[in-house]
Amino acid sequence: MKTKLFLTALIVAVIALPSSASKTLTPEHSTSEEYLKNYGHSDAMIEMIHKTKAKANGEVYVSKQDQSLDDDFCLVRWIKKALMYIDPAVDDNKFMNHDIKINPGAHDL
Repeated sequence: MKTKLFLTALIVAVIALPSSASKTLTPEHSTSEEYLKNYGHSDAMIEMIHKTKAKANGEVYVSKQDQSLDDDFCLVRWIKKALMYIDPAVDDNKFMNHDIKINPGAHDL
């Protein structure tokens, strides 16, 4: 009788564990910047996660780079964009910000 009671209690405890764990970790919490930083993700990965989450929710996402370009004076913004055009190593913020088209074009190069 004791073994049956012990096994029943053990099964109930094992079934109850996942339900209590789901209360502590929500999708909003697991995609927050603080949570991702604490678990060793880079700033680029965090931005990609937020960008993907915003696209899935149909929201507009403005990256930190776009925000810094918008805050600059128009001449400084023009010079930064010209340098981004000349230097292929500079991030031009096209990653994850393009529409996939069936026919190739000049922008695909």
